[in-house]
Amino acid sequence: MERAVSHEQVQELLGAYALDALDGDEAAPVEPHLTGCPRCTAGGGGAP
Repeated sequence: MERAVSHEQVQELLGAYALDALDGDEAAPVEPHLTGCPRCTAGGGGAP
């Protein structure tokens, strides 16, 4: 089952995700978040 994570939690994982350093369970909630979050897909990770 996929666990829900906050935007802030995803931000903390983005560096490791970009380096392919997350295992499948850690990466699972990041991938759907990235497809639906314009702040993350823009590369700002939520920076104003």
